[in-house]
Formats: sequence, C-alpha cells, structure tokens
Amino acid sequence: MQRTTVTYPKTYLSLLIASALCLPTMVHAADNTNSVSKDVEVIEVKGLRQAYRGNVPEKNLPQSISTMSFETLELTGITGLQDSLELVSGVTRQNDFGGLWDMFAIRGFAGDENLPSAYLINGFSAGRGFSGNRDMSNVEFMEVLKGPSSALYGRGEPGGTVNITTKKPQFNEQGYIKVTAGSFNTYRAEGDYTNAITDDVAFRINGAYEDAQSYRDTVEKQKTILTPSFIYQATDNTLVSYELEYLDQEADMDRGVVFVEGKPFSYSNFYGEPADGPVEIDALGHQLQIQHDFANDWGFNA
Repeated sequence: MQRTTVTYPKTYLSLLIASALCLPTMVHAADNTNSVSKDVEVIEVKGLRQAYRGNVPEKNLPQSISTMSFETLELTGITGLQDSLELVSGVTRQNDFGGLWDMFAIRGFAGDENLPSAYLINGFSAGRGFSGNRDMSNVEFMEVLKGPSSALYGRGEPGGTVNITTKKPQFNEQGYIKVTAGSFNTYRAEGDYTNAITDDVAFRINGAYEDAQSYRDTVEKQKTILTPSFIYQATDNTLVSYELEYLDQEADMDRGVVFVEGKPFSYSNFYGEPADGPVEIDALGHQLQIQHDFANDWGFNA
C-alpha cells in the first residue's frame, strides 16, 4: 500500500487565524481555573496514631482480623467484654473467677487460668490485673487479631490479641443518654458527651452505672464506670491526649452450680456464704500520649 502525504504551506496569515480562534478558549479555561481555586474548601483531617498497631491497613496484616464497632455492640445490647467476644469465631469463655474478671481463649490458647486474660487498650497493655469486668461504654471499636500476633504486640497468648480502641474527644458537640432495664431487676444508665473547650482543646466524658440481681439466689452486682478524656492540639502536627478510667465494682463471687449424675442439682442455689458480702474492686487507669506528625487513624473532627 502506498501512503501519500500532503503538506500544507504555513503562512503568517494561517498562524494568525489559528491563534485568534484559540484565544477565547484559553482565556475561558484560565477563568475557570481561578474560579475553581477560589471555590474549593480545604478540609484538614487529623487524628491519633495507634501504638504498635499503627495505621497499617487490615489487608496488609498477616493475621485474620474481626472488628466490632460500637454500633454493633449497641444493637446487640452487649455491655461487657466477655459477652462481646462471644460474637467472634474462635474465641471461647474460660474461668472468670466467679464472675469477677474477664477470661477468654483465642484459638484454644487460654494462658494462665489463675489470672485475667490480657488485651490491649489503644495499643497499650491492659488486663492481667485484678481490675474487674471491662465495660464497653467507652469503646469505639474492638479488633481481634487472630494468630501469633502476641509476638508482635507483646501482649496476649499465641492464639491472638484483642485490641480495644476507646472513644476520642471531638471538636463538635455530640452525646447521648441511655437507660435500660431487664430481667432479674437489672437497671443500667449510660451516657456520653463530647465538645470543644477552645479551638485547640476538646474533652469527652462517658460512663455507666449498673445495678443487677441474678437468677442465682442472693447474688447481686453493682458497677460504676467513668472515663473522662482530653485532647490538646499543641501545634499543627503535635497532639497531646490524656484518658482516665475509673471503675468501682461490687459483685458476689459465684463459683457455679453442683452437678449430680450429669444434671444440675439446682440452678438457683448459691453455694457461697452470703454473709461474706460482695467482692469490692476499685480500679484506676491513666493513659497519656504525645504524638508528633500524626496520621489520620482515629479521625476526630478538627
């Protein structure tokens, strides 16, 4: 096949006509650019980087991860850590010392049965102490990293690690109050409120009070949880956060029922000594973080 090329001569007149035709389009494009740049609203999102866990996407982690949000816990009515972990496959209940602490096994690894199970709060070590039952009133979401992640994060058994991320202060006003009642004279009041104090400081306070009896005779439980927290944006890329957790728990130590020939003698009988009274637990925890050049991991509104 023969290709024929036709060349048109370039004259000063043709170049002048072409420039004149393109000029309105170029001016219009420049006007649009200036208009768009003036109308664009710049939004800067800032947050806290999670200790150890960092901001690594879930798809890049070598473990299987199950995540539960506060909305899921609220819809199911779950208020305790041990109950919430029953929603995760591969996690089972263990000896909870008569209902006084949280004990669980991930993929069959229970650890020391004479101590509560270890877990992380905002990436830092928690549990492993006589600190009562963990309440979920201040939990934003919870991750269960299955597999030998304890070798990476320094807490938990080889079966996996539980990491709890708490609610963070927001610079816009939010809050709720919730009252619930249930069987066996169970009553619970829960609240949460956050707002800005200044342009650089925000606070949040949440907690709950619970008073409940049981299907077991003379067994009762009272619990008060209070969690205030603050965030201070010291500079454009430096953030200081402080969080305090207070727990006051009174609960009877109930070691269970007696089985005779494979059947329970009575579900309602309490085999402890009611005159001994409840076991009282007062726990106080602090967490202070100073982060520089942080990334958008927890995403509070600035």
